[in-house]
Amino acid sequence: MGLLALGASSRWQIDIDEIINRDEYLMELNGPNLYFVFQLINLESVSRMAQYLREGVRRKKAGQNSTDDPEVLTIGHFDSNEVCLIWDHEESIRCYLALQPDANSAMQFMFDESDIGDLLVALDQVLRDLS
Repeated sequence: MGLLALGASSRWQIDIDEIINRDEYLMELNGPNLYFVFQLINLESVSRMAQYLREGVRRKKAGQNSTDDPEVLTIGHFDSNEVCLIWDHEESIRCYLALQPDANSAMQFMFDESDIGDLLVALDQVLRDLS
């Protein structure tokens, strides 16, 4: 495994690791209350994640109805579970990183507005490394 890209902000660090000899990539999220590593669908998932978060913040700040929020964005897998981003349907600026298993259970990690801002700073650095 080798480090392909790195981004950091005041509270978050994002690493993208390449699994050598396979076309597979891991995202490592390291923050104040979360350490999580999962397999990305592909490297484009990083830019889709940044776009999804940036657009969602813009919509929320513009006061657009939560029903206008984009659908769930699947960015990867954790074992057999999908890893998705889902906007909160309330007025606050919150997004969830969710594990969506096939069964009737789920796990979600909440990102508030300051987390999202810090994640975007780190994601932009990762995208510069990948370009």
